Amino acid sequence: MVIKLRRQNLVTVYLTLQMAAFAGLGQVLPLADSQDELLAVFSLLGIGWALLTKRLSKKEEALLLKSVLALGLVEAIGLVSGLTSGLIKGMPVAIDAFKLIKLPLVVFYVSCCLRPWEKRTIVSNLLWASKAFILVAFLGGLVNLVAEIGLSYDLRYGIRSYKFIYENPAALNEVLLVSLVVIMLGQGLRRQKGVRLWLILYLATVAMTLRAGGIGASGILLLALRYERQAVRLTWKKAVSAAGVAFCLGYPQVKEYFFSETVRSKLLRHALVVLREYFPGGSGFATYGSDQAFKHYSPLYVRFGFNHDYALASETGFAMNDNFWPMLLAQFGFFGALLYAYWLALQLLACLKKAAPGYPRAACISLVAFFLISSLGNPIFTSASGVFLAAALGLCG
Repeated sequence: MVIKLRRQNLVTVYLTLQMAAFAGLGQVLPLADSQDELLAVFSLLGIGWALLTKRLSKKEEALLLKSVLALGLVEAIGLVSGLTSGLIKGMPVAIDAFKLIKLPLVVFYVSCCLRPWEKRTIVSNLLWASKAFILVAFLGGLVNLVAEIGLSYDLRYGIRSYKFIYENPAALNEVLLVSLVVIMLGQGLRRQKGVRLWLILYLATVAMTLRAGGIGASGILLLALRYERQAVRLTWKKAVSAAGVAFCLGYPQVKEYFFSETVRSKLLRHALVVLREYFPGGSGFATYGSDQAFKHYSPLYVRFGFNHDYALASETGFAMNDNFWPMLLAQFGFFGALLYAYWLALQLLACLKKAAPGYPRAACISLVAFFLISSLGNPIFTSASGVFLAAALGLCG
């Protein structure tokens, strides 16, 4: 038996450890809360090094320039609007401003600055751990169906929803998807059976979480796999069809956000009030919908009476950060939100174009779908879990 060790360097070792930490070590070991910020700083240094060593192609340099301009304008809008509104000042503003660019730094660095052999090495490092995770999570889900052993989150349709070792099922779905993506990237289309087993276990485990977001992304994944296996060219018509499938599978989450009297719907309605009153630039950083806005309890929350709602009060507020687009609209106004959406479209399309046909492109499509679906009720683009998913997205290209 011959064991082949892959070439390693600081980048492959660090990113492997970071992704492992995001995936599960943080549940059992006292890791720093700032590991996503550390990865963002590491990525910023890596981008600077790539520019100095002229590693980036002209297309990648153009993407970087457009991204910097778009996000720079959003940051400027947030800072100027904050000074104008006078609601929150100081360190919360700086922290919020950095949180907005964490994910863009990581996804660009991993996608465009890492060399192909570094990406392959990271995937190889995580391959067996990813298989082990999906298998153990699946077995835990089966146990959870028949006995309450602390792995359930709530009851839905009379069934215990499955969260495994995480705080909620959504976090489990994130790690499950990244684990499957690693397996898909480590295989080729010629070895379909090597992925099929893990795909079945993944789908079964996601179903046990009873979360519309994960189920919707899984539907997109299956469509993407079908298109890739049949070498079908992805067109706008097929993209709209796929979006329709995701909408139907994820409708419970869409309904909760837009068509019901829930906390998320309340956050969206009041974000539109802020958008109108602080037009055109919004209320500024750390004033609405963000982590710092909650930690320093924005005056807007008191004005809107959020302090009288258990889910939004300063002492509890477990649902205060369950939003993303309302935060963008309220803090940066319509034009700021549009600029961020422009950057997002640029980066996601660039990742899709870089992904090779077959499993890599299908994996990339599933991650993009998960990002977009999750953003309806989750601060996915500013959270630590979003940075974890961004690193996986970068590996696809």
